[in-house]
Amino acid sequence: MQRICCRDSAGAALGRGIFLLLGILLSASAAIAGDNLPLLTNVAEIKRLTSQDAARGLPVRLRGVVTFHNRHKDCFLQSDGEGIFVERQTQSSVLRAGDYVEIEGVTGAGDYAPIVSEVRSTVVGCGDLPLPRKVDFDQLASGDEDCRWVEIQGLVRSASIIPDSHVHVQLASGGGQVRIYLYDYPLANVPGLVDSVVRVRGAVGGSFNQKRQFVAPLLFAGAGGVSIVEAAATDPFSLPARPIATLLQFDPGARGARRVKVRGVVTHQQLEDAVFVREGGQGLRVQTSQHISVRPGEVVDALGFPVMGVYSPVLQDAVVRPVNSSGEIPVPVSLTARRVLDGDHDADLVRLEAELVDSVRRGEERVLVLQEQDVIFNALIAEPKSGLEWLRKGARVQVTGICLVQEVKEYVSKLTPRSFRILLRSPSDIVVLRQPSWWTAARLAWASGALSLAIVLALSWVWVLRRKVREQTAILRQRVHREAALEERTRIAREFHDTLEQELVGITMQIDAVMATLRHAPELATRSLEVARQMVRRSLTEVHRSVWDLRSPALENGGLASAIVDVTRSITEAAGVRIQVGVTGTPVRLPRVSETHLLRIAQEAINNTVKHAQASRIEVRLHYSQEKMRLCIEDDGRGFDPHAPNERGHFGLLGIEERARKIGGTLEVTSAPGRGTRIEVELPPPELNEATVMA
Repeated sequence: MQRICCRDSAGAALGRGIFLLLGILLSASAAIAGDNLPLLTNVAEIKRLTSQDAARGLPVRLRGVVTFHNRHKDCFLQSDGEGIFVERQTQSSVLRAGDYVEIEGVTGAGDYAPIVSEVRSTVVGCGDLPLPRKVDFDQLASGDEDCRWVEIQGLVRSASIIPDSHVHVQLASGGGQVRIYLYDYPLANVPGLVDSVVRVRGAVGGSFNQKRQFVAPLLFAGAGGVSIVEAAATDPFSLPARPIATLLQFDPGARGARRVKVRGVVTHQQLEDAVFVREGGQGLRVQTSQHISVRPGEVVDALGFPVMGVYSPVLQDAVVRPVNSSGEIPVPVSLTARRVLDGDHDADLVRLEAELVDSVRRGEERVLVLQEQDVIFNALIAEPKSGLEWLRKGARVQVTGICLVQEVKEYVSKLTPRSFRILLRSPSDIVVLRQPSWWTAARLAWASGALSLAIVLALSWVWVLRRKVREQTAILRQRVHREAALEERTRIAREFHDTLEQELVGITMQIDAVMATLRHAPELATRSLEVARQMVRRSLTEVHRSVWDLRSPALENGGLASAIVDVTRSITEAAGVRIQVGVTGTPVRLPRVSETHLLRIAQEAINNTVKHAQASRIEVRLHYSQEKMRLCIEDDGRGFDPHAPNERGHFGLLGIEERARKIGGTLEVTSAPGRGTRIEVELPPPELNEATVMA
C-alpha cells in the first residue's frame, strides 16, 4: 500500500471519523471504568509501540513543528528529532510548514509505523523548520528515516506533472532512485529540472505492501524545499550526438551520469515504452514514456540517461525528436542462433531461421518457442485478432524482429550472452519455409497403437486358426485311422471270402472225392489228396499275407526300432544270426500305415536274409531328420544279383517294393554275389509332416 498524497474520498473520511469516534468512546469508557490509559506525549515512545498496541487508540498530546502539509491533509510532525505522520480528520485549522502546534488525538497502527489520528490541533506559534538530516539513498531505503525531515542531493532523471496534484520527480542518488512528490512548484520550471543536480528537503514517506513491509522510499517536499545545485543545459538537443558503440565506455571528458544524445534510424517502436534505433551497425533500446509515434526508417535524436541493461546499454527516461522521416527502412541482419549469442547485435533488427517447437498464449501476446540446433529461444508478438492458427508445430520458419539478450553468464570479469528473445513487430515477420511432416508425434503414437492392436488381433486370429486346424487335423487323423482299420477289415474279409473260403470249399470237394474213390480207384484218390495238399498250402500263404498287413502289437507298445527287434527275435535267435538296431536323430511317430509297412519291410528283409543269405550279422539303422526318414537293413551274407527277375521274386523284393510304394517311399537295393545285401527305404517330407515327436 502506498502513502500517496491525494484527496480523501467521502467514504474514507467517514471511515476515519467512525474510527476516531470509536477511539474517543473507548478512551472515555476506559476512564469511566477507572482504567485510565497512559497519555503519550513523546514521538519516540509512540513509535516504540507495537502495531497491536498502537491500534488500541491510546490517547496522545504532542507538541512539535509541522515539516510538511498539503491540501490533501498529508501532515508530518517532528519533535525532538523524531518525525511522525498525523492523520488529520478535519480542516478546522489550516496548518503550514514551520507551524509549532499541539496535536491531541489517539494512536493508530498505520501502514508501516504507528501514526497519530488527530482529534484537535492548535497552532501554538510559528518558527523556522528544523535543520534536516543529510541522508543518502541507502539510509532512506532502510526505512529507519520514516517521517523524519531530511535532505538529499541527486540528479533529476525525470519530472512529470500530475494534474491538480503535484510534480512527480525521479531523483538518482547514491546508486538508487528516490521518488519525490513536489507540491506547489511552478509548472513552467518543471522541464528545467531534468538533468539538473538538485538538493531536496522533505519529509520521508514510503510505499508499503500488505504485510506492513517497507518497499521504497518516498519524499514529500514543497516548492521551497528544492534548490538547484547545477542547472541542466538550456538546449539539451544541441549536445553533440554520441556513437552508440561508445556509450558507457571509458571517457575522461564524460559528464558522469548526465544525459547524452544519440542519433539513429528507427527499427521498431513499442508505444509509450521503447524506441529501437540503429547507428553504426549497433542497436540501442531507448526507453521513453513520451507520446510520440515514429516509423521504421525515420532518423531520430534521442536524449536520455545511459545505464547498463542485461548486456548492452539502455537509454532511460529519454525524449525522442524526429530529424528526418525520409530514411530507408533498415534491413535486418541475417544470423544464426549461435551467432546471436555472440552479443554483437543486442537490441538490433535481426533475421534467423529455426524450427517451431511450441506456441503459447501469454496474456495479450503470443510466445513462439523456437529451436535451431541446440539453441532454444522465444519470439514474442502481440496476439493478432486473426490469431496464428496457421502456424504448426515442427514447421521451419524465418522470423524477423528485435533481438534482446535475456540472460548472461559471467566468466572471470567478462559477461557473455546466455539466452535471448526476439520481439516480432507483426505477423508478417513470420515466414513459413517448410511445413512440418504430417507424421507428428501424436499421429505416430496413434498409428503405432493401431498397428500394435492389429498385430495382436492378427496373432490372436492366427492362434485361433492354428488351434482349429490342430483340432480338425486330429479329427481327420482319427477318421483316417478308423477308415484304414475298416479298409483292413474289409480287405481281409474279401480275401478270406475270395481265396480261403473258395480253397476250403475245393479242399472239401477233393476230400469227398477221395472218400468216394478210395476203395475203387486208389490212384485217383492219391491225385485228389495231392491237389488238396496244394490248396491248403495256397490258403496258408494267403492267410500269412493277409495277417501280415495288420498292425503289429509291437508297434502299439513301443517305437519302430523296438518293434523290429520284437518281431525278428525268434527267427534270428533260432538261426544264430546276430542283429543290431540303431537310431540316429530325434525319433518321431509316423502314421500308423507307414510304421506298419516299414515294420513288415524290415521283417521280410530279415526273414529273407536268415533263410537265403547265410549271413552271420544283420544291422538295422533308422535315421530321423526334418528332411527325410530312412530305414536301412544291411547283412554280410552271400548276396545276389538284384537285377535278375527270378532273384527278385525269390527274395521277396516285389512285396517290399509294393509296400514302399504304398507309403510313398523309395526303395534302393544294393547287392552282389559274395558281398552282402543292403536295402534302403526313404520316406519324403510330406510323410514326416504328419509325424509326431516321441516323448
